Amino acid sequence: MNIKSAIHFMLIPILLYFGIEILVRTVYLLIPNINSNFKIIRNLIIVVSYLYVLNRYGLLNIDFKLIDFKRIVVYFLIVIIFIFVFTEKNENNHYELYQIFSAILVSPIIEELICREFILSFFLDKYCILGVIISTFIFVIFHMSFDISTNIYFIIMSLILSFIRIQTRNVSNSIVLHFLTNVLLFLR
Repeated sequence: MNIKSAIHFMLIPILLYFGIEILVRTVYLLIPNINSNFKIIRNLIIVVSYLYVLNRYGLLNIDFKLIDFKRIVVYFLIVIIFIFVFTEKNENNHYELYQIFSAILVSPIIEELICREFILSFFLDKYCILGVIISTFIFVIFHMSFDISTNIYFIIMSLILSFIRIQTRNVSNSIVLHFLTNVLLFLR
């Protein structure tokens, strides 16, 4: 793959997402007293716009018909053990509806497309380990925390999501696992 193809495949979708995010959030800032429902609509506009543009330019490669349910169940059992053994439930957390919506629906799609589809899959054939490292680094940046144990949690989660993406060669599996993980975290 030449440099132009690499930029087309990896950087344009990432820059596109941040461009849409900045545009929608700028509009959001211009409107005073926004309620929680508008934040859900804002997040929905971001993800639908992103998916539409990716699909329009042939960059979207999600095929939910190729979901490997057996592998997802195995990895989800690992995630359940990991979450209950290595994390603590914070009783003080109160989440608004738009935060739950974003974490359960928007984040798995956007983060998995950027980290696992566009970054990891770009390196998959020749430099798999480098792809895992870079996609994990970006995943941790998305969840920026100054707490070392939280960052370790996100590193391990990213590795799990990367492994299912590598084994199945389909980002749909990591999207579903990410979705299930976030649902579990809210239900815990």
